[in-house]
Order: sequence, then C-alpha cells, then structure tokens
Amino acid sequence: MVAASVTACGKGRPAAQGQGSASVVAPAADAAAKVAHVDATPSVAPVADPAVVTAVDGGAAAVAIPAAAAADDALAGRVTAEYRGLRRLLAAVDDADDEPTAAETAALAKLLGKRGVAQVAGEAEAIGWPRAVRHAWLDRLVAAAATGAASTVRIPLSFCVGYGCEIPSEWVAAGCFEQDAFFVIPTGATKLMDAASDCYRLPDDKIDACKEARGTLTVEGHFTGKTVKPEHCELVGHEFVVERARVGGERAPSLRLPAGAPAVDGPAITDGPRWGVLWASAFMTEPGATATAEAMVARMEKAGVTGAEVVDSRRVSTLWCCSAAVIAGRYDAREAATAAAAKLGKQGFRDLIVRELY
Repeated sequence: MVAASVTACGKGRPAAQGQGSASVVAPAADAAAKVAHVDATPSVAPVADPAVVTAVDGGAAAVAIPAAAAADDALAGRVTAEYRGLRRLLAAVDDADDEPTAAETAALAKLLGKRGVAQVAGEAEAIGWPRAVRHAWLDRLVAAAATGAASTVRIPLSFCVGYGCEIPSEWVAAGCFEQDAFFVIPTGATKLMDAASDCYRLPDDKIDACKEARGTLTVEGHFTGKTVKPEHCELVGHEFVVERARVGGERAPSLRLPAGAPAVDGPAITDGPRWGVLWASAFMTEPGATATAEAMVARMEKAGVTGAEVVDSRRVSTLWCCSAAVIAGRYDAREAATAAAAKLGKQGFRDLIVRELY
C-alpha cells in the first residue's frame, strides 16, 4: 500500500492545463440506460426468500460482455473466502474504533502476510482498522488484476479535485486527500463521471450544488492492474473499467463476482421484446442461488406462466452483476409488462419489477 499524506493540495476548481491531473482520458460511454439494482450482497447461508429487486436511477451504458479466462474454481473459492473473511471490517468504514476479531486477523495474515499486516496496523493507528483494511483490499484487487485475475467489484466513487495539484485522477474510492487516498481512473461507461466533471463548466455559485448532486457514485466493474503516477505526485491512479454505475453512494466496497468464476452463459440481450418482468435470486456464487431461481421458474410454470427462464444478470445491461435472474416474460410495451407483473402479484409472486432489458 502507499500511505499518502497530501497536505499541499486543497480542494476546489481543477488546476489549469499543465498543472492538473495526469489521468488517462476515459472514452465516452454510449447511450445510457437505467440500471435495476439487484441487491445480491453475499451471505454465508443460502438465501431462501427472494431478494428484493429495487429500481434505481442509473447511468450505465450497455457494455459488451468481456471475454473471460477459463473458470478456476480454486481461484474463485480463494478470492471469495478472502472477501468473506474481511467483509465485516470492509462494511464498517465509518467506525474508526472497530478492531479486527481473531478470525479477521487470521484472514488478514493469510491475505497479506506478516509484513502486510504490520503495514495495515501502522496505518490503522492513524485512520482506524476498517479504512486501513479497505485500502489493503483495494490494493490487493489491483495487484491480482495485474496478473490477469480481475474480480468484478462494486466500489464507491467520490469527486476529489485538487486546486493547483497534479493528481492522477479526479475520482477516489476512498480517502480524498487523506492517508488512505485511493485514486481511480474510470474508463468504459463513464457518462455519470463526465456529468460530474461538467459541473466546472457552470458559474462559480452553482458548482458546489452540482458537485453535491453528481459527485458521489456507486460503480461496478473491474480493475485492469494498470496504474498512472504523475511526475510530481506521490499518489497513484488505478485504472477501473466501469460497466455499470448510479448516482448515490455505497460506502463500502464489495465483491460481486470473484476472479475464476465461470464466464457468462450466453450473449448480451440486445434484441427482441424490450420490456421484461424480472425477479432475482441471491449473489450467483452463493450456494443454492441458481437452484432458488430455477425453483421460482418451476413455481411460475405451475401457476400457468409460460416462457419464464433463468438468465445470468450479466446478460442484461440494465441489471447489476451478478445474480441468477428470472425473466418471467418479455413484452413489446411497458404497459403490457406492467399488467403482467400486476397479475403475477395477485397470484402471490412478490418482488417483481418491470424493466427495459436493453
């Protein structure tokens, strides 16, 4: 990890050209689509009840499904176990007094080694264990991605601009100008990031309100392992391919699909009836997630529903990764899909949403 102490840079309008960010220029995203948030937070036990599917405002573009390396069950299991061992601390980023349990200390030692744990402990003295562990876990993701073992993760992004500073990016996943500063260089579906940067095109008296409205995001995607270090800055920026995004923040980073997980089981849905009635099971790597979704399809068929199917949510650009989703039906018009969802609701099927599929 790089323990950064940045006191020479204030926050404000970006520096003039030649003094400002040395970040990689992210390509503009294609047309944005709204994202349905399939809340698939991993849990140790299988999820018996349907997970709630909540519609949220989004800015994700339809992103081509990347080619995946061959499935590696051992790698996927190890990455998932590492995350589960630290998940509680990662979620406790606002509690500086929280300390690791014996089991969490053991998980850290297995992940980082004694020297790495000592480094985290030193940082924790200044910023608390949860933030120090978050910093170490993010560094671990980048290092793994550099070897070709990138995991799909969900991370918070906050707008962080230095006045007169040469910084690697305008975005951080943690610690804006603090010891755990973790700069992210977003590429891919960057429409929402571009909109936040546009705040600086407004009159001075409107910039702060614009940043407040647009400058905190939740993004999903993967690190590439590539980094950028400006010549006159100790900080490093980490390239991150954004696949989906929304305005609003989840404070804690989370694992969505571990490196080594099986590739998506079909092509992206890009044609046919646009509107779908959807339901989703748990995080797809959890025991029983797919079986739960298949049981829902069987239940629908017993109730007279035809054509219901289980799909990998990665095939639907308007869903978050990575759940076993059920498409109960597809329709050309939103009104028809809404009517079908209402009918299913009267038959006892809960937690359904109507959503564009592409």
